[in-house]
Amino acid sequence: MARIPTQRRFRINRFLDSYAFYCSAMRLTAALTRTTRKLTLTDAGAAYVAAARRILDQVHDQEREATGEFTSPRGDLVIVPPVQFGRLHVLPIINEFLSLFPDISIKLLQSDRNVDLVDMHADLAIRIGEPADSSMIATRVGLLRPVICASPAFLEKYGMNRPGNRGGWLV
Repeated sequence: MARIPTQRRFRINRFLDSYAFYCSAMRLTAALTRTTRKLTLTDAGAAYVAAARRILDQVHDQEREATGEFTSPRGDLVIVPPVQFGRLHVLPIINEFLSLFPDISIKLLQSDRNVDLVDMHADLAIRIGEPADSSMIATRVGLLRPVICASPAFLEKYGMNRPGNRGGWLV
């Protein structure tokens, strides 16, 4: 194959570039009507602009959907609280939560045992005390103060134990 001299190659490339520019300009001028006073879109140009806007809107919508922007949360939420705590504190706020996020369904698995959260597919576990598994991420959300109660009849029969006295009923 014959080798083309550099200067000639440059002229050929320049010609091809200008021809490509000419073809692009011709396609673009088919979309516009130009007079001495104004520049307007032809019917084909208006259809082209409308199609381009629809495509850009679809791209924008897909980006928002992919990032989760401006979409309401949806799916299943599995919560594992202790039985009494769930009844007293979690259940009362579930209805309000569901009214704010109707596309979420809540599965409440109340248990006083430390269950395997991975097997239960739990999203949130509420535990009272220190976490049994140190590999879990725990966040303290509150404190509970223990309160010991007794009836007057019980105290009259057994007496009231004082702090430090391990011989009585209160340890």
